[in-house]
Amino acid sequence: MLQKVGESVDGRVVVSGVYRFYETHGIPLDVLLESMQAKSLLPDWLAFLREAQAAGMKKERVLSMLDAAVSDVYGGAFRDHVLRRLQNEA
Repeated sequence: MLQKVGESVDGRVVVSGVYRFYETHGIPLDVLLESMQAKSLLPDWLAFLREAQAAGMKKERVLSMLDAAVSDVYGGAFRDHVLRRLQNEA
């Protein structure tokens, strides 16, 4: 269900399909992100946003959902970077 789409500058595998995985299995987002981090996987954040929007979720709700989970797992500075990039997307 998760699909490799690239690699981050620090060598982590970037995967898409994270929102569908989250939605299908009902795993809390912070728990899912922690598990991914332990395996050196990084979500494709833009794909996450687009998948959530395709499922009918408003952009503001997606960003709010990511706010807490990304901060808990990756820290506030990384969260700010992710949210800033996603806010600029249509």
